[in-house]
Amino acid sequence: MISIKRKDEIWNAIYAEPCLLDFNTLNTEELSFAIGIIISAGSRNSFKEDHFNKEQLKFLKKVFKELLKL
Repeated sequence: MISIKRKDEIWNAIYAEPCLLDFNTLNTEELSFAIGIIISAGSRNSFKEDHFNKEQLKFLKKVFKELLKL
């Protein structure tokens, strides 16, 4: 279970401008939480075009390709 403090840290890192989240530091549960936030916020066009860096975008593209297979 992710603590409220940790959820806040992840949320703040995602919404920081630019995104400060290092996906490689997250465990599976934290990663699932982060992806949920990103999908929800992305559907509302909450992020600027350059919000995520190249490494983050590469990781997110890989995740979304896997989600499309489900």
